[in-house]
Amino acid sequence: MPDPDLVGGTTPDAERGAIDALLGSLYPSEPTAELTERVLAAIGAAGGAAEPGDPRDNWSADDVLLITYADALRDDGEAPLRTLGGFLEDHLTDAVSMVHVLPFFPSSSDGGFAVVDYLAVDDALGDWSAISRIADRFTLMVDLVLNHASSESAWFKQFVAGEAPGRDYFITADPGADLSQVMRPRTSPLLRPTTTSDGERHVWCTFGHDQCDLDFSNPDVLIEVLGIIDA
Repeated sequence: MPDPDLVGGTTPDAERGAIDALLGSLYPSEPTAELTERVLAAIGAAGGAAEPGDPRDNWSADDVLLITYADALRDDGEAPLRTLGGFLEDHLTDAVSMVHVLPFFPSSSDGGFAVVDYLAVDDALGDWSAISRIADRFTLMVDLVLNHASSESAWFKQFVAGEAPGRDYFITADPGADLSQVMRPRTSPLLRPTTTSDGERHVWCTFGHDQCDLDFSNPDVLIEVLGIIDA
């Protein structure tokens, strides 16, 4: 059951207090009031807490969801997302209520899950107008992929160069630490040796070495991701 302070019907002060409490538990060493203001600004609610909906209203047993890659359907001379939107409208309007499109952002590997730019659509797949067309007719679900970013992303290039903000956005670890208890369905080493402006650092890569884990212990990463969600 969702926390009643985080769903509709509460006062702005109560909502702000709930956000304060959550952020305080996540970042006990950070000034909570200041961090709350940054969070509200990132989600476009700087004048007060956002008006949340009840998550229990998002879907029900009556919904039918289709999950698909953006390029599952192709037609000569047409962007795959445009082809997908047309197919959905022509054949599935009465059968499907929700569409989950797997990552359509520019990426460097793993079927779109190594995201290079969270604010763009891969040119090979289409553009934002094709995404909007689907969202106009169906409830749209997309992947945020918030646990890691591509090694070709601007953030990781900043990490390598020691430049803000990306220099503090990724998890690193001591290669001598005992990480034998970390279980993951991958054959690549967990840590990626990376030459940076600060010398060799070892980046935590839960999946592959092209997918570098973001460090959410840094509140700046949280603010960055919230801004992407609200964009």
